[in-house]
Amino acid sequence: MGTAPLEKDLLLCCTHGTKDKCCAKYGYQTYKALAQTVADHQLPFEVWESSHLGGRQCSSQLTPAQQYAELAALTHLSTQLSTDQHQPQLALLEDGGSEQERLIRWQWQRGNTQGQLSVRCQATTIMRIDTCADLEKGPMESTVWHITQVS
Repeated sequence: MGTAPLEKDLLLCCTHGTKDKCCAKYGYQTYKALAQTVADHQLPFEVWESSHLGGRQCSSQLTPAQQYAELAALTHLSTQLSTDQHQPQLALLEDGGSEQERLIRWQWQRGNTQGQLSVRCQATTIMRIDTCADLEKGPMESTVWHITQVS
């Protein structure tokens, strides 16, 4: 059984504590506050509780750089393509570069329209607390990716 397509953007809030106890400890309170804010201000998206969806601490088929590049590609396409159809589908074509800079190429398709995009991203190291398990240790170095070009 399929589900109806979403009519609004979706904000997911993890409330699942298996991978990170912060999600169990703070996730539901955060979810309720987000949902209330959306309702109070009649914002154009829905808030759902979720489990972990990927990222550094859990399983995903894409690397962290690829995840950032995928989001940048979808955001770029949403400004270039008309909004009367569904989101385009992406397929990873190539990922090359170094640990500090990546060039990631995507094939996209939506209906009968298709094309390719290249996304350049650069690694930056910041100090942060990634999970509740890190609270006692304090901030540690963590790599994040910044998009420098989409073409």
